[in-house]
Amino acid sequence: MRVRGADLAGAVFTAAVLVVADPTRTVAATPFSWLIVTVGAAALLAIAAWQRTLVRPPKVVGWLYLAFLAWLAVAAANGADGRFAWLGIPQRHAGWLLWLICGAFFVSGVRWKAVVDGMVVAGVVWLPVLLLDSFGHPWIAAGTDRLTGSFGSAAYLGAAACLVCPASLGVAFDTRRRPWWRWLAVAAATSSAFAAIGSGSRAAWVALALVGAWAGWRARRNRWLLPTVAALAAVLLLAIVTTPVIDRAGSTTDSAAAGGASRLDEWRVGLSTLGHHPLVGAGPEGYRIVFHEGVDASYERDHGRAVQADRAHNGLLDIALWGGIPAALLYVGFLVAIGLGVRTRLRGTAVSAPLLGALAAVVAYVVQQQFLFPLAEIEPVLFLLLGGVVCSGRPPLLTSRVTARAASIACGLLAAFAGWWGVRDVLAWHAAAGAVAAEARGDMPAAHTAARDAVGWRDDEVWLHLQDAREATSAQEALRAVDAALQLSPRDPIALTRRQELLVNIDPSTAFEELRGLVADDPHNATLQNLYGTAAIRSGDEVIAEHAWLAALDLAPDAPGPRKNLVTLYRQQGRDAEADALEKAGNP
Repeated sequence: MRVRGADLAGAVFTAAVLVVADPTRTVAATPFSWLIVTVGAAALLAIAAWQRTLVRPPKVVGWLYLAFLAWLAVAAANGADGRFAWLGIPQRHAGWLLWLICGAFFVSGVRWKAVVDGMVVAGVVWLPVLLLDSFGHPWIAAGTDRLTGSFGSAAYLGAAACLVCPASLGVAFDTRRRPWWRWLAVAAATSSAFAAIGSGSRAAWVALALVGAWAGWRARRNRWLLPTVAALAAVLLLAIVTTPVIDRAGSTTDSAAAGGASRLDEWRVGLSTLGHHPLVGAGPEGYRIVFHEGVDASYERDHGRAVQADRAHNGLLDIALWGGIPAALLYVGFLVAIGLGVRTRLRGTAVSAPLLGALAAVVAYVVQQQFLFPLAEIEPVLFLLLGGVVCSGRPPLLTSRVTARAASIACGLLAAFAGWWGVRDVLAWHAAAGAVAAEARGDMPAAHTAARDAVGWRDDEVWLHLQDAREATSAQEALRAVDAALQLSPRDPIALTRRQELLVNIDPSTAFEELRGLVADDPHNATLQNLYGTAAIRSGDEVIAEHAWLAALDLAPDAPGPRKNLVTLYRQQGRDAEADALEKAGNP
């Protein structure tokens, strides 16, 4: 079969997205991955339009996705985070644009076998990276002993492995492929299984166990099954020896550990927040803005806000929080329509091993997503694979040569623009990483310069302005940088808190007035309560200060700040017995 340009582009795109990493090993994969996603998407669609491989999806499936995309656009227009609802925040990139790219990929006409071949290549490339990672030499130092691969994230690696492992196994079982390629597929399946296990991603474990049992039963007569099972058993043993698998499995029911039982708390807060925005949600990327609406005192005591939540850690719930319950229903309808359509097409026919592997990959990824969230770095690969399976043999979308050429040129121009913008993003985050490194070695002038360089490359990113504030040479300069961040995202919770931390020292009376409103809006925020008390005492209001510090102590019993502030206040007021009691409670 002649290789089409769109198929080759799809395979290259798939492999690139799954293996891309910063060659300097200083920045997590996010800016590089988004550069590949945006440039690669525009380039792939340019090729597909030029060759007229774009296809019409099944009618029900297509209309459901268009309705989902339209409703999400309404949610973005009314979203809590303005422009980021459309483009996505730099750490996640899951704005409306991502879903537009996914929809375009679905009708790109790229054959599913090309996507699977790209996954095989990615799995093979993973192997040396993961082995180095397992022996203490990770590509990106992510501060964990779990495998993170080129993603710099254990959760992302586990999610990607849910696609690569089943798809590669399907190729390994395909007797129509060349033996050397099948052996490469075995290597890819082995490395991705090792990735899933060593990442400690319990979501990936559950997903792969379910689809593995189903696919294994379907392929039980294949002569490649026994050696493959033996290889996977060896991988499991290696992962147990070299990675913290046992520890992760043992902490599943620990409510204080990340993931595990604490995931129930995340879902509870997400559902509570959704109750405030049931129709159109908070817009894509808006959850971090409205997260506090679902937080109660119990959640604050157990988990705090040291890490600002921006995801509910359930794919369907996250979509509902972005676009309301209608968006979630439309997305579920889209997946159900796909499932019914595939079932109808395959009814009464023998399913080949590679197609079985591709379908298992889709199911595994969707299952694990219900314990994580949609990933901008991997979701486009899922939609390429889905489109290849569902839209195979469908009528072309562009029949006119002139229209096809015009669409191709437009996509080519978009690729050039995305490249220019993406390179600036990468350079900005490199500069930001340089600022962090300079600060760590105590070279504050260099840190300040690097932070300013980062903003110079991308002055439209909130987090670069916050980094600039961190490295500022004066409190006033830091406040100006924070205010610049708030101009981009007026309700960003991290920027709002940082502003109050600065204002408490620079202008306590202004901080007192602003914190009054912030605390009323988010009463279960221990950090804000503590700052409110500090601003109150510096404004001469001891009553409000005591009330705020007591609230902060109740929400964060182990935090030293509120307790110390109350002890000081009580000593000054001559309430020594209460001060002694607080000190004793803090030092049992």
